[in-house]
Formats: sequence, C-alpha cells, structure tokens
Amino acid sequence: GIQDALASVDGKRKAALADRADFKGAMAQLGDADLAIALLTGPMQKSIAGEGAGMLSLLQPVLQPVFGDVQAWTIGVSAATERGQLEVSSGIFVPGQKTGLWALMGPAKPVEAPPPAHMLARLHACGLIGDS
Repeated sequence: GIQDALASVDGKRKAALADRADFKGAMAQLGDADLAIALLTGPMQKSIAGEGAGMLSLLQPVLQPVFGDVQAWTIGVSAATERGQLEVSSGIFVPGQKTGLWALMGPAKPVEAPPPAHMLARLHACGLIGDS
C-alpha cells in the first residue's frame, strides 16, 4: 500500500516485485517473451474481501471454487518467432492442486507443427485449446 511506497522513497524497500513467489511462478509459466504483463491477484484478494468491498466481495467466494486460487493472470508477446510474425501467450497461475474446472483438463501438449496447409491462405490467427 501507501506505506510500502513511502518506505521505497525513503530507501527502505521491503522486497522487489521480482522476488515474489507468485510473480516468479507466473513468469516461469509464461516463458520467454519480448513483452510480458502480469496482474497479480493474490494481493488484491485481501482488498476485495469484507464489508467495504461491496459487490466485489462476492468475487472470491464464487470464483475460487470454480477456478481455484488464481494468483496471477499473464500475457506475453513475442515478435518474429519461429512460428509466426507475432506470437501472443497467456497464462493463469494457480499454484497447488488442480481444483474446479482446471481439474477437468489434462496436461498441456506443445504445438510443434504449423496449421494445416489448406488453412494458411485465409488464416489470420490460430489458437488451440485442449488435446489435439
């Protein structure tokens, strides 16, 4: 909060963002990217709970059983990759055991081959979800 910002100005910084376990896990999951964006939801969970949060206080009790303990949402963008001119990756960092909807999904498999040749003439973007 504001105390951390003032402590940082005074040279008494507690910990850098890069030292946080949730940030490290989210970035490791995302992999190498030219541009990476992370929204850490763990610290937000405290601020959207309780009476002062209004309707936001319903988010955690409703969404956590469905999606699990989401700690971060990430987006990565890389240019001029082996697979195309622009590659966009996204991730949801949920440490621990799979719960809720994630428990229904199997392990991810990397996509090594380009899209089929009959699709390339009209293809602008390609996304795959699930087993192929």
